[in-house]
This record gives sequence, structure tokens and C-alpha cells, in this order.
Amino acid sequence: MLCPTVPEELTAADWDYNVHADYQVFFFRSLEYLLKRISTESRLNILAVIQNPAAADLAAVTLPGFAFAGFDLVDVYGDVSALTNCGGFEGVFVNGELSELGLLPDLTRAREVQATLRGQYPKERHAECHVWAIWRHRFPADTAASPVPGADEQSRAKV
Repeated sequence: MLCPTVPEELTAADWDYNVHADYQVFFFRSLEYLLKRISTESRLNILAVIQNPAAADLAAVTLPGFAFAGFDLVDVYGDVSALTNCGGFEGVFVNGELSELGLLPDLTRAREVQATLRGQYPKERHAECHVWAIWRHRFPADTAASPVPGADEQSRAKV
């Protein structure tokens, strides 16, 4: 919504590396492949994401070169953040809970907001959403991974 998807068009080779699911065909499972595929692009945000993660998922993930950014609630169509693109949901969360990136820092709170949105705004289409854990790629790629708040403190993210 805020910037174009890169790559803008899929190639036949992309189908060996992308996610074969509605609204996710521009998500890739191989960072190595994606970096080669977009090597001519500059000024990119490369994100690693997990849709509807369990705490165990977060504890098991390590992503060298990525920094944990937080949790977003994105409508089931993958278009709109319920946290930052809907003008707020009174009685569900306040903007002061969001990080400087517009994300919730804690999985438990993200799930609470998700459930409350569905309960208090059943007719609002953007209130039907998934929780996404988000990590942001840092350049260079050898930067140490950052832990996920609320995940097992002995675990760190891995590629």
C-alpha cells in the first residue's frame, strides 16, 4: 500500500521459490534467491514475516541480518494494517502502544487486539485480520539477529 512490490512481475523461475497461496505469491521462501532476483534494485525494505505465529514459532526462528520489528495486524486480504491504516479503533488499542514503526511489540498484546477487534467491530472488514511477526533486513547481512520480545529468552532467530 505504501510502496510498490519488488519484483513487480513474477517470472517462471520465481514459482520455485515463492509462496503458493492467495495474496502471498510475491512472498519468497529463499532470501538468497530473492536477493539475486532484485540485485539491481536499491532502497528496499526486505521483510521476513510469520503469519499467525505461535510463541514456539518465534522462539525457534533465527534470522541473521534481520532485526525484529514487531507485530502488525493486517486484514485477511493482506492489504491494510488495522493498526495504522484504519484511523484507529476506539476501545481496542491506543496509538501510544505502537512502536515508532507502527507495530505492537508483544505477541500476547497483538492477539488481544486481534480478538477485541473481531468482537467489537464485527462489521468492519479490516477488523478480520491476521497477526504478522515482522523482521526487517539490515545491511550488511552479517549483522547479529535480535531476539523477539516474549519468545524464549534462550532462543534466537535462525535462517
